Amino acid sequence: MVKKKKLSKGLKRHLRKEKSRIRREFLDVKKQKELINELYLFKKPVAQDGSKKSEVDNKKINKKKSDNKKIDNKKADDKKVDDKKK
Repeated sequence: MVKKKKLSKGLKRHLRKEKSRIRREFLDVKKQKELINELYLFKKPVAQDGSKKSEVDNKKINKKKSDNKKIDNKKADDKKVDDKKK
């Protein structure tokens, strides 16, 4: 037996609220069904070069973290210099 991936609690909550919003705003039943079905189309974003967007974003985040560490190290070095001067 193959297990289906379950939706997270937060995602279920979001879908439930969006479905209720759609049902309130649109009186046409066909339009409602169409919009609700679009909610369930989960596609992972793809970058223009064909790689997954999340991988590209992770590289950027990791780069920013390493840049921040460098800045923090510089600040710590500056504080040490200031402490020595006093």
